[in-house]
Amino acid sequence: MKKILMSLLTSVFVAVVAVGATHAYFSDSVSLTGITFSSGNAALQISQVCQHEWFDNTVSQQGFNYNGTLYQGCQFNFGATDWYPGKEVQQALYLRNNSTEAISLDTTVQLKNYSQTNGLGNVMSMKIWWYGNATGTDWHPLSYYVSNPRALTTLTQGQATGYNIEMKMDPNAGNSYQGGTVNFDFYFDGTQSH
Repeated sequence: MKKILMSLLTSVFVAVVAVGATHAYFSDSVSLTGITFSSGNAALQISQVCQHEWFDNTVSQQGFNYNGTLYQGCQFNFGATDWYPGKEVQQALYLRNNSTEAISLDTTVQLKNYSQTNGLGNVMSMKIWWYGNATGTDWHPLSYYVSNPRALTTLTQGQATGYNIEMKMDPNAGNSYQGGTVNFDFYFDGTQSH
């Protein structure tokens, strides 16, 4: 009898605990909505020396130089006259970091879509230096810049920097280079600084 009574008491105790455990309390919740993350962008722009217009993407040399008020001193054109041994020409352009966020861009230059005849690119050399401190790349044959991007400067947000681009033809280039051509595109890259 004692065992039966103990068993009944245990069953009642378990039932009371079960009822208590399933008892619901008042509750409420609150939430915060409308959270959106968006990224800014890196924006490297290019302009001729007079900075009449800034270009965000690919621009042809003709488009680069087109402006109703553009005068001769603003044009960027290495191909206006024929090259000969010893000729040297200097042109200028600007790059600007127009990023939407406060990021700095490490800039490089490379030549792409490169082609040549008569090996002319091997006797044509290029050097790029910037106005800020007159330092830059060493002289290298044009063909070198195809597979060797060269570092320029780091541009902070909103900063524009001018670059002198000098080209020259080897004064010892012989007759075998006559009638040769070199075609290429300048490719400037801006990568966020780490």
